[in-house]
Amino acid sequence: MAGWIWVACLMSDLIRLPTVVSSFIDPRSATSYFVIRYGSRDDEADDALMTDAAVPASHLRLKRAYEPAAPADGVRILIDRLWPRGVSKAKAALDDWVKEVAPSTELRKWFGHDPARWAAFQRRYRAELREQSEALDRIRDLARAGVVTLVYSAHDEQHNDAVVLRAALLGDA
Repeated sequence: MAGWIWVACLMSDLIRLPTVVSSFIDPRSATSYFVIRYGSRDDEADDALMTDAAVPASHLRLKRAYEPAAPADGVRILIDRLWPRGVSKAKAALDDWVKEVAPSTELRKWFGHDPARWAAFQRRYRAELREQSEALDRIRDLARAGVVTLVYSAHDEQHNDAVVLRAALLGDA
């Protein structure tokens, strides 16, 4: 994550300039987007608020890779380790593919989308996600700035990694 930039002023006071935290280019419109961070120099609490600010639930959406992309999707991020079968890159209309936040191959195969293993899958997957704080922070930063759609390929819309990832990003227990 980007650090703060300090600039000395005439009165030898220090101020912070905005820092680019994350950036991406929307391939559909060739528009560049930047997530920036501001803060005051004195308040350590500001830093905590800037990094731990809540992500609005309305900014994090889930959508299957087989559903058509829509302008309301905002930033579309594929969160699976494997590319969705039968979906072209053009049809997927993705802005990013963040494989790091997908469950490990071992966990994915163990789970097998068996609802009887759902509770254990959630616990194990959350433990894996704790090791991916940088990728999670990047997604959170984008979601604080606007709508982010987490794109996944599982058929079961209620028992899949995207459901767990969204809850983790929102800070739900």
